[in-house]
Amino acid sequence: MIITPYQTRACVGYVPSLPKLSESLKKAYLLGGGFKFLNYDTQNNCSAAILQPDCPGQIKPFGHPIFVKGVNGDDNIWIADGRTMFSVDPLSQEVKPKLIMNAALTWLETRLRLQLLWDSPNFPIVQSCMDYPIMLYGKVMSEALARKYGLNPASIARCDMLFAYAFWCFSHTEEQYNQASKESLAHLLAMTIRSSGPDINNVIMELPYFHSLNDVVTALQDDQVVGTPKMTSITVVTLFEIAGSFWHITAAAPASEIICCALEHPPTWMACVFLSLSNHSIKNNIGSVAQRYKRLMNPDQFVNSIVHLIGDK
Repeated sequence: MIITPYQTRACVGYVPSLPKLSESLKKAYLLGGGFKFLNYDTQNNCSAAILQPDCPGQIKPFGHPIFVKGVNGDDNIWIADGRTMFSVDPLSQEVKPKLIMNAALTWLETRLRLQLLWDSPNFPIVQSCMDYPIMLYGKVMSEALARKYGLNPASIARCDMLFAYAFWCFSHTEEQYNQASKESLAHLLAMTIRSSGPDINNVIMELPYFHSLNDVVTALQDDQVVGTPKMTSITVVTLFEIAGSFWHITAAAPASEIICCALEHPPTWMACVFLSLSNHSIKNNIGSVAQRYKRLMNPDQFVNSIVHLIGDK
């Protein structure tokens, strides 16, 4: 189960800079001001806040939410960098969101609220909203591979099942995996992606629990798993390249880095799916695939469940 963005291949390079950045954010928090607070998780003594341009101190830009421990006694905080999305009135010093950044700010807040719940005892309620993101992940990724490698329908279906299984692993603990039989997991995924349970069982039966995209790539390289030898040289970088067209919104991090992170990090993928479905001015591959499969699974139900889940508390 991937909890934070910094566990992903796309963001692991930032890990060495996190302690110093976390300390700078803690100092800024104690000085007061410069934070827009969103939710508070009472079970985890943790809040979520957006860093604004009026924050005190010199804090380097950061592209993904950072966990800061012990900001005020036992209180903890997840912080996202929203400084580029706000402006400060030179006369009143009032901080206001930039209209042109409305979609980016909505995405940033959605991701941060989901991250707060994801890294807490409340994570099962986020898992309860995971069926649609799992289904769409499988469709988006398998169709992208089909275009790149010219896959036949049988291999496309196998890739769909493989990616659905992968994202289930990314969004569930290894303990949950061990408690479920492969047959019951195949049945669950069959209902999620509207496919045949025995077919999925044939694909995933011999697969281990997937910890990262490295495991996905190993499976894609195996023609016994995907039914074709066309992807024997595929790499994680290949997956990043084909995902580049999925997302075009820069929000603290570059769009390409966001979507590469989303391939492994459930809150990031869920936020991308949510905004693609809820903001009809956004045109991207995620929304296009969702429209084609809306009869398979209702996207409005997912949007409503996320609105309910992350509402202000």
